[in-house]
Amino acid sequence: MSITYTDTKISTVVCIAELSCHLDLDAIYNNISINNVIVGKKIGNDTIGDMKNKKSFYNQLTLKVYLEEYKKEVNNKIFSNKKNFQITGIKNKEQALLSIKNIINLMIQIEGENKIYINIQNNLILNKIDIDKSCKNENSIQKRYNSIIKIYGKIPNQKYYKIVGEIKENKIYFTDEEGIKKQVCCLYDYLCDYTQLENIQEIYKYIYVDIKHKNFYKNLYNSYGEIIGNIYYKFNAVKKNLILYKSTFILVKNNIYKILNKNSKEVGNLIVDFNEEKVIILDKNLDFIYQKYYAISSENVRNNIHSGKIFENFETKINLEIANINSNFSIDLQGNSIDRNKLSYILNNCYNLDAYYNQDSKYHAINVKIYYTKDFQLTKLTDKECEYKISVSIFKNGKIIIFGCRDFSHINIPKNFIIKIFGEVMEEIIIKEKEDNFNTNNNINMWDLI
Repeated sequence: MSITYTDTKISTVVCIAELSCHLDLDAIYNNISINNVIVGKKIGNDTIGDMKNKKSFYNQLTLKVYLEEYKKEVNNKIFSNKKNFQITGIKNKEQALLSIKNIINLMIQIEGENKIYINIQNNLILNKIDIDKSCKNENSIQKRYNSIIKIYGKIPNQKYYKIVGEIKENKIYFTDEEGIKKQVCCLYDYLCDYTQLENIQEIYKYIYVDIKHKNFYKNLYNSYGEIIGNIYYKFNAVKKNLILYKSTFILVKNNIYKILNKNSKEVGNLIVDFNEEKVIILDKNLDFIYQKYYAISSENVRNNIHSGKIFENFETKINLEIANINSNFSIDLQGNSIDRNKLSYILNNCYNLDAYYNQDSKYHAINVKIYYTKDFQLTKLTDKECEYKISVSIFKNGKIIIFGCRDFSHINIPKNFIIKIFGEVMEEIIIKEKEDNFNTNNNINMWDLI
């Protein structure tokens, strides 16, 4: 059966991008003013300007940017870690690039000096205000925002300190220059689980160690988050995993332990190797520090922005990608409507698709999941080759919305598939206008039926 349908319209596009460095969200929020370009901003539960007070991730800042060239407002979700930008409410990549460029040109101007009141705990410099908030809001719904305690470390040869990590839910994390967080713990406490106390050096109380290992190496850090050495597990037999369940460490000589398994059999050695001169023992009477802050932490990134190099081949430099395209089109039903129960049954049983429709739901569409391999062959979600997950909503009036495409060239693939199905089953699923009016007319009385 021949099907008439409209051209595809792009509803909205979601893009992601990155600067590959840590961003100081608090500095950005506190220093960017509401104006003709930035019309709203939000961080945590604090909102200024034209913004809806919706829930946010604890490490998320939202800026609403007005693009004069397109007469359009765009939402920019900005994260402190590597994947820095998520742009919504756009129609194409060009709008995303312009929005990000506007924000970068504002962020590069943000720098300054803060006086930070601190507490020294476990030989770490912690933000006092964060500690107070964490204690005050222990049972609050805001706890996920207020339980983050910033850790500071001194910048070499300067009076300033910088954020080097955080404590979240009693777990300690150090952050490297690329914004990657690594969970750590005190080396002394770590060895206490396996070693008698008299065999552990006091200096280990001022050293931190990675929770996870890489090729049986774990980095060692001082209290400023600087790598000062490592510990290495050397086993007598080849091992795939680091399993120390019920193991015991016996001190052989300074910084070298032999490892005994649960059967007291020697299985290898643990070597602790670090530069003792780089170990930091903090003054507990220190009350405050000065922080030199930049919205963009990486000096290399800042230099590339100042020189304009980052804007040369800008899309590639920030690794801009389309995360989702929402599009829609309509099928001409000639004034009739779709029997959604019948179509949902056909899609499930005749075309082996995942289709769901609940006539009692507030959402009056059939929700269809279509899965494709990398070369766009139909598959199932459980298939290892599944690469694309497309959602299709089919409404009673023939309006169809497609979600999940990541390239504009992909949009017509699920569209053509749906049109093909309609061409094959149209006569079975159509409710004629007169039939529909007759069956749903609540004003008919019994005299009309005689």
